[in-house]
Amino acid sequence: MERTVLGIAIISLVLGVAALLVGWALSLSVAALSEKADSLSRTADGLSRAVEGLREGLDEVRGAVDGVRRGLDEVRRGLEEVNRTVREAAREEFRYEIVVVPVDRPIYEFWVQDLVPYIAKLDTDERTAGVIILIDSPGGTVGATEALYTALSGLNRTRYAVIVGMGTSGAYYTAMAAERVYATPSALVGSIGVLAFILPDIYLMDVPDVIYTTGPLKYYGMDLFELYDAIEETRANFVGVVAGSRGERLRAPLEELETAAIFTARRALDMGLIDAVGGLWDAVRDMARRLGLPNYTVVSIYEKFNITERGLIIPLLGGRVSLSALLNASEVPIYYLWPGAVLYDVAPPLRPPPSLPVEAPRGPYVVLDAAHINMVPRSFLEPLITRLAVAGYELAVARTEDELIALLENATGLIVAAPMAEYGRAALDAVLNASERGVRVAVFYDTRIAPIFFVPIFPEPGPTALDPYMAITGILAALNASTLPRSMYNASGLGAEAAPNNWQFVHVRTFDGDPLFANVTELVLFSPAPLYVSGGGPAAWARGHVRGYGEVEAPVIYRQGNITVVATMRSFTPYFINLGDNAKFLDNLVRWLVEERPIAPPRAGGAQPPPPELPPYPPKPPEEAP
Repeated sequence: MERTVLGIAIISLVLGVAALLVGWALSLSVAALSEKADSLSRTADGLSRAVEGLREGLDEVRGAVDGVRRGLDEVRRGLEEVNRTVREAAREEFRYEIVVVPVDRPIYEFWVQDLVPYIAKLDTDERTAGVIILIDSPGGTVGATEALYTALSGLNRTRYAVIVGMGTSGAYYTAMAAERVYATPSALVGSIGVLAFILPDIYLMDVPDVIYTTGPLKYYGMDLFELYDAIEETRANFVGVVAGSRGERLRAPLEELETAAIFTARRALDMGLIDAVGGLWDAVRDMARRLGLPNYTVVSIYEKFNITERGLIIPLLGGRVSLSALLNASEVPIYYLWPGAVLYDVAPPLRPPPSLPVEAPRGPYVVLDAAHINMVPRSFLEPLITRLAVAGYELAVARTEDELIALLENATGLIVAAPMAEYGRAALDAVLNASERGVRVAVFYDTRIAPIFFVPIFPEPGPTALDPYMAITGILAALNASTLPRSMYNASGLGAEAAPNNWQFVHVRTFDGDPLFANVTELVLFSPAPLYVSGGGPAAWARGHVRGYGEVEAPVIYRQGNITVVATMRSFTPYFINLGDNAKFLDNLVRWLVEERPIAPPRAGGAQPPPPELPPYPPKPPEEAP
């Protein structure tokens, strides 16, 4: 028990001592912590004073920065004022230019090639603000037109076009390089189409024997049908450029444009071919307003680059283009050109081809009239002579009216092809007398064989008109028939992609019963002329359009008694004769000419009564052309 009490006392003593020690240690720690807290408080006060000092310093810096900013603003305003002054001063020295590119002549390669490099320079010229194409031209060659159009349309400058006088064919094509087109009130616009010259000695004769080629197309490059197709592709390109350039502004159907008609400025505006009726200065003011040019000048491209104009000086031609020069201006005779601007100064040979016989015939023969400046291509004579030879007949050529009268006395037939001089009374009587006696007469009237561009200076006696209609009036009058010096065309063929459907080819499928049309179901005739007949007789009928008369249905081949009139001749030359049943018809016609039959001897004196009055062409056209 005592030990227990003693143990408890000892434990209590130990615990008390431990408590005293702990209390003393705690008092020491609290004192240390208090000193540290005082130290931290003093440090915090120092930091606070430092932060306040920094704040005051930052405020001073901010004030300095604001002062600098205000100074920079003042400097900037000063620089802007200086720049404005400099720009205004420079503007007094620098003027933007509106450059005029004149297209005031036929568009030929030789001057376009010189001009195109300078047009290209406008694209990098800092003064050039815009370009105005000033047009007074009937067009030109295809290559030159497309080169000029491409150069202008590729400019990265605003482009306007102004048509004064004439903007036709290739000139209008060139205007399509502009974003806006003007035309003066009296200007003529349009002629959207292609003109090609295929002279009688091109494609219609074999390659001369002295020329050796390694392929059948080496000489010409393509056959005649392919050439026609190429012409159609060229026309389609023209129409496509117009349609693409005018876009939704175009208010006329393409079919109307493809007629290649020319329109006044007001009509062109209504159709959407131009944007405004106005002149050069209207276009200049509009362009300057659009581009915001307060200070500008107008200058010709020739003056700008100090170059000399190169052009065709043609005052003696009245501004027209010489065909002889035109044919030498381009390797390929295809043009974007208005035909009315051409001076047709190329004359055909007036003598018959040298291969024609000159001696008197030895056997039965058919006479070819060559006494009236007849435009008979050798290419037509070759298939004709071949067919006559197979039948056992010669072709005798009458070079004068006296020879014609003499040869008709024993002839089986007579061929009268595209005469360009009038018949004398005696010669006409001999022809009509021969037909009454049983001599068969085939008359070929072709507006395309002797086109108006063949204008030779004929010796006396010469023609009184440039139209074979005049020369065969008497023969047609004997049939109570007449025709027009114009052709039928196929309106549905506009824009055709193949030659036999070209607008100049008329498809004939209606034939009256006659041996002339045996085994013939379709003729494809090249621009036949319509005949007007009031008497009876078998005929081949064609439906087509005639300019000024609209759509008509008329005979293009007509026979009455011993006279047959065929209103085309080119249709029976190489290439064309291969179309449809053209060759079969020519076979039938030759057989008709030489058919066995009784022929009476010439009437004594050869006198004939005067022919009846020529009936007029229908005085009231069934339909006026648009």
